[in-house]
Amino acid sequence: MNKGNGNEGGEGGRGFTERLTDRVTGFFEGTAFPVFALAGTGFYLIFLVAAVFWPSGESVWGSFARDFREWCFDYDAATGAMEWNWVWMMLTQPLVLLAIVCYFWWRPLAETWRTGCRFLAAPSAAGVAFAALIAGVLLILAMEEEPESLAFPAERIRTALPAPEFTLDNQEGETVSLADYRGEVVLLTAIYSTCGTACPMLAVQAKRSIESLPEHLSDRITLMAISLDPEGDTPENRLEAARSYGLSAPGFHFLNGEPEVVNGLLDRLQVTRFPNRQTGEIDHANMYFLIDADGTIAYRLNLSDRHGAWLVEGLRLLAEESLEARLALSTTENK
Repeated sequence: MNKGNGNEGGEGGRGFTERLTDRVTGFFEGTAFPVFALAGTGFYLIFLVAAVFWPSGESVWGSFARDFREWCFDYDAATGAMEWNWVWMMLTQPLVLLAIVCYFWWRPLAETWRTGCRFLAAPSAAGVAFAALIAGVLLILAMEEEPESLAFPAERIRTALPAPEFTLDNQEGETVSLADYRGEVVLLTAIYSTCGTACPMLAVQAKRSIESLPEHLSDRITLMAISLDPEGDTPENRLEAARSYGLSAPGFHFLNGEPEVVNGLLDRLQVTRFPNRQTGEIDHANMYFLIDADGTIAYRLNLSDRHGAWLVEGLRLLAEESLEARLALSTTENK
């Protein structure tokens, strides 16, 4: 009796395994998996498009969309500029997945379509539910985000990009080279003198951020701005703009030079800009480049509220590093 029971148990175990294997194989070889994948990927694509193009706002979704663009595409809330190459790359990925699924499973999909679509409801609903679950988790995390999570992620976002060297003239006709400020901190941005919108905000926020630091740290920081309009930014215009911002040399240099040189420098820094034919202004990305004492671009920040707080912390950190390096060098020389 016991032997017979043992054999029956073994046959039952093998039967369960076989049934499970058949179901898994049927799921992938039949229509269920491609329908599940198409529905889930389609929903995910709609989610991405909404996150990219939905207007920023105070609602949960509006805030999430803004933060999503800032993190993924270097979005600038002041101008609406972002890295569109990254946008198209992310949107292309689900399209490629859809094409792959259709290519490999077109026969079962076509057969199901011919015989009737009633078998598509369950896997479609499962795919949409799975993608919606992921989207819901992201929204919940955005809603529950605490102030501590907005702390300056110094190590995580720090880069080690060499800053392009340049020698240009400031608003007072003085020659300024980036190499002359090695060992100190340079806060670099890009503006133009006749800009009446974002450029004053860039200059004033930079000025306030530097002034908010203790004097022994702020003295280690020099603010520089490269002209976005090298053909039109005369020394007189740049000097007048600097005065309107409450800035002057040697703490602030509004730089310009030969147009091809300046435009080449802006291209190497990847500063997006283009003339707006309707307004006659220059639409541009509002960027800050925090260059450390070694001449490396440590941080790339924008004009958003979050990055405004990070700007102060980034400057503080780099100025402290610069001061520590100087003190260490002085101690070594004294020995």
